[in-house]
Amino acid sequence: MPKVLTEEELGNLFQKLFEDAILAHNYFVLLTDINNSRKEYWREFAQSETFWYLVQSSIKEAMGVSLCRVYIGQDDKKNLTLYRLLNDICEYSCYFNEENFRKRLKDNQFLESLCEMNRTVSTQDIDDDKDIVCEKKNPLVKRLMLWRHHRFMHASYSVAKGNNTVLKSNPLNDSEVKELIENSIKILNKYSHLFRAETRLKDIIGKEDFLHTLKLVRLGIEKKDKEFQELVDQFN
Repeated sequence: MPKVLTEEELGNLFQKLFEDAILAHNYFVLLTDINNSRKEYWREFAQSETFWYLVQSSIKEAMGVSLCRVYIGQDDKKNLTLYRLLNDICEYSCYFNEENFRKRLKDNQFLESLCEMNRTVSTQDIDDDKDIVCEKKNPLVKRLMLWRHHRFMHASYSVAKGNNTVLKSNPLNDSEVKELIENSIKILNKYSHLFRAETRLKDIIGKEDFLHTLKLVRLGIEKKDKEFQELVDQFN
């Protein structure tokens, strides 16, 4: 007899998918911000290009892995995916009603106002959202799965040999990656809000901390420039 998914376990599934989706978002933002700062801080980057190459490569890799964990293939029955979570929500839609909502949030001082909102799920909404995260229905997800299978989660034998046609023919640009990330967080927030009146913010505090490093390097460069200029002035 299949084990019944408890409300607590369903909440844990939300938690794990949120972690991966929000990590993917913040890796994407950090990578974009680093690339955009190169024009202003080109001298600072030039002081340690190897370091920044490794940093950006690592962030890109981590972003890809986190995003692929959220989607994976809908036929995967062993692992947690956003598609599988939507199936669970549909199967356990009985958890999405006012009675169970009141039990889960019985200690919340705003419970009465929160209960003014309908807490049931729509099977049509679930089906529509499944289409968004399904590789058979969404070409973006299908391309992401190709990158997952050939690059991020596995080292494809054919690609490693030099046959990179499958990835070159199915690129994912920044706007498409952003769309995949935002779709996942939007869907998670929708059902998490129905389930326990909880949504997650995407951005983390300190996302621009890397600029502190560049500014410190700039101070060092300015100091060296000043010392060099003083040395030149001594011979003029």
